[in-house]
Amino acid sequence: MRMEIDPADERAFGKLSRRLQDGFQRWAAARGLAVDPFVVGLVLDYKGRYADGHLGCWIPADLRDMLCEWFPPKATMDDETIEQTVPTVAAFIDYLASSGLLTDVSAPPDELKAALEKLAPTFRAYMADPARFGPAKSIATAMMAQGVDLTDSDAVDRFIGDFNAGRLGKPEQLLPVLESLASAPLPPVRLAPEEELRAAAGSAPLVARLGRFVAWLGEGRRLTQAGNLTVADGKELLGVLGIADVTDARVQERLARVRSAADLAEIGLVTSLATRAGLARVRRGRLVSTRRGRSLAGQPLEVWERVLEALADLGPLGVDWAGAWRPFWVEFLDSGTRDLLVALYQADEPVPLEDLAASAWEEVERVFDLGEDPRQLELWRTGVARDVERSVRRLEELGAVQCTAPAEPPGGPGGPGGGVVASDRSPETTAGEGTRVVLTPLGTWVVNRRLREGGTDAPVVGELAGAGVDTLIRRCADYDPDAATEETRAWVAARGQRAAVEIAEFARGADDPADRLLAFKTLDVVGLDAADVVRSLRDVPRLRPLAAVWLVEHGLEERSSLDPRDVGALMVDTA
Repeated sequence: MRMEIDPADERAFGKLSRRLQDGFQRWAAARGLAVDPFVVGLVLDYKGRYADGHLGCWIPADLRDMLCEWFPPKATMDDETIEQTVPTVAAFIDYLASSGLLTDVSAPPDELKAALEKLAPTFRAYMADPARFGPAKSIATAMMAQGVDLTDSDAVDRFIGDFNAGRLGKPEQLLPVLESLASAPLPPVRLAPEEELRAAAGSAPLVARLGRFVAWLGEGRRLTQAGNLTVADGKELLGVLGIADVTDARVQERLARVRSAADLAEIGLVTSLATRAGLARVRRGRLVSTRRGRSLAGQPLEVWERVLEALADLGPLGVDWAGAWRPFWVEFLDSGTRDLLVALYQADEPVPLEDLAASAWEEVERVFDLGEDPRQLELWRTGVARDVERSVRRLEELGAVQCTAPAEPPGGPGGPGGGVVASDRSPETTAGEGTRVVLTPLGTWVVNRRLREGGTDAPVVGELAGAGVDTLIRRCADYDPDAATEETRAWVAARGQRAAVEIAEFARGADDPADRLLAFKTLDVVGLDAADVVRSLRDVPRLRPLAAVWLVEHGLEERSSLDPRDVGALMVDTA
């Protein structure tokens, strides 16, 4: 049975997944083992759709990523299923091994089951922590707490109706979701043309590096028993990717001490991102490129989006600390990567990096029991600030954010000489004073896309061109002046000569003085072409003051034509 698939090939995955699930259930039944088929389905979903696509290749790192990073935000389970998960995964490993389906490059079954046993307490704790739930799981968990059968669509609809009507109060599991939905309306954004986005995606440094990596793979590269590239290939790749000058004597001296490609953090980053994003996969003990990876040049925007998702899933910090001791806050900061992007999206100006670091430290203090030793607290605070900057710089490499900072000393952040071996895991970086962070057009595009896919009202300038005049005027009331003007111009261009007439009709029917004032501000965008329509509005008593002032302001009437009574009425109406 072929156990490796392209993660993009849904049909092949579905067929293989069903065969494995059926085979496992027969195997377990013959041995009298109590296993949960639902769990096995999730295991295969993780490996086939989110990981490397090789359903028969498992190492302890895969199990940790699946149980502690993927299951908690995505898998909705009752307590019984949670308790059954680790035993079921252990039995599935035995099934693969006994059926000859566990590949040679996998870790031995005993090593995998020992890793499962060590992960079990963390897995159970994470599955019970609402802070680690994704929005969909938060809602599903709240339903289960209310006794809703998630397979009963009518019951689900009733829950949603009761919740929207306020009859359920605020279930504890939904508080994080409710807090995010209750935030201020998102600002309208301008999206760059697709051609510009594609060019930016293809030229992003990290994507360009992945492109060189895929090309370097060629017909494939042999992996070690631990699933890593060979040391020789790792060293070669440092030069191919431009990470370090491998001809430099100092770099060569440090590379001489490397015993595993896993010690080269930047190599691990590229390899992990490539496999997670479906650009490469393991095949018969070799790392090979996929069809998606080879199509990078032709589909840069699509590939870029998958790489960003892979980076957010793996964590900008987690990929650096893979296989090594890591500070206790790393996973916590990594879990907030998508929240960081949304926060930057909501900001109306570049955000100081110091503010991001301070906010992250406040959250770390809130979540963890840190004690009261001032020297230890300051050490940790500095470490968090450093890692916030590392996360931001990683996103900058991908082209999702841009940092503006004071001039750096010659040689850049690494000082004179530039490049260093990527296994250095503690660069002396802190949240530099004056550095500000803002989303790039690519970052704005992808966050807007994700928000809208999730049902959030995330307006885009220009999308109201086909809307009714009432929608246009009321939506633009929340826009900044430049965005409102741009949106209205697009709407006027689409309406043509009817624009002024429709705005006037809205003004005639508006009972709220604020709506009437907004209508005349909208007529400002139409300009002198609206003159005749505005003159006709002087026949409407409550619109006469606004129409008279509008005509004077546009140079169509003398100021002396203003009736003092109209000016007084206007002042009262708009007070």
